[in-house]
Amino acid sequence: MIILIVALVLILGIAFLQMKQGMLSSLIMAVCTVLAGAFAMVTYKQAALATGLYDSMNPLLIDGGFVAILFFAPLFGLRTFTDKFITEDIYYNIVIDRICGGICGIITGITMVGILLVVAQLLPISASIIGYRPYNDSLQRDASIAPFYPDDFVIGLGDMISSNWGGEEEEPAYKEDILRTAFCNRNTADLPCRRDAGKTALKVLGIYKLKAKKFKDVPSNLEENEETQAWVVRVEIDPKESIDEDDWWRLPATQFRMKCDNGGYYFPVGYFFYDQTKNSWELVDTPTPQLAVIRPADAAPAGQGLVIDWVYNIPEKVSPAATKEILPESITFRQTAKADVTIPKRIASFLPGNAETKKLALHVDTEDARKQRARALKQKNR
Repeated sequence: MIILIVALVLILGIAFLQMKQGMLSSLIMAVCTVLAGAFAMVTYKQAALATGLYDSMNPLLIDGGFVAILFFAPLFGLRTFTDKFITEDIYYNIVIDRICGGICGIITGITMVGILLVVAQLLPISASIIGYRPYNDSLQRDASIAPFYPDDFVIGLGDMISSNWGGEEEEPAYKEDILRTAFCNRNTADLPCRRDAGKTALKVLGIYKLKAKKFKDVPSNLEENEETQAWVVRVEIDPKESIDEDDWWRLPATQFRMKCDNGGYYFPVGYFFYDQTKNSWELVDTPTPQLAVIRPADAAPAGQGLVIDWVYNIPEKVSPAATKEILPESITFRQTAKADVTIPKRIASFLPGNAETKKLALHVDTEDARKQRARALKQKNR
């Protein structure tokens, strides 16, 4: 991978420059860099939310921008402060000085390059960054930037600090995988689609639990040994705040993130539509990064939004010994539109409904939609 070579050259280059500065200077720089990196990863989301910019700008630009600002601004301030008060150097044996300076320089390089990689992954660019595609079609980690793993290093810094700040509060069973979420936010299923939406663009109309026997082949993005449960969440998308400029909906599955009460985040593995020619529900279950709903504006009844029945596969329990089942809590669409999921006391086994609910559900793909999907797949395979 090109990005691996670039990262390696940058880290070793920074280490070499810091080695020439000597042990004390490089140690100070390493400490300042690590502190600034941890500060940026812990505070960027809260800072972005506090500014209210999510309402007026692309969330991906905001997240990446705040990580960069909250890293480089404190780093500059810390280094300026230390240089002002530490004016004299300490001299050691030249060999020890160079070795220790180089080690500290590697720490500085890993942190700096890690922040740059995290910023790049948070920005609204393609799912693959210069050939670096960290997650596979099952949304499992598939590639890393060895041997230094700079992006994982800075994410780990943030996790370490945030867990210590939590005091005695019980940690959630699952922590958000920031890099996986960033990958899903960047992903467009190779379609020219929007990545922003208004706050009221999403409504949850209902939720249903699938009977395992009825749909045994519902795919999963989870570990092979995990016991799973499949849920169908019926959502409605407001055309005014989500449709593309050419009056088409192009909605990658990764734009619909489910949060569950175990603190975990999950993405659709398929969607159902009611096939009027067969008079039955049909499951579309292409791999999640390529899964997308493509419909023209007139696919929704006049004055209503587009209705989609997304299928999610989530863990059954936090652990095999647990008795309480994990339940969905909310769905977030394109990072800004959030709707709570209300679990009814009596959960339907499958999509029950009269003629009206079936009419609202997605129907067989139109010919134009099939052509768009085929064209996107052809461009990807070039």
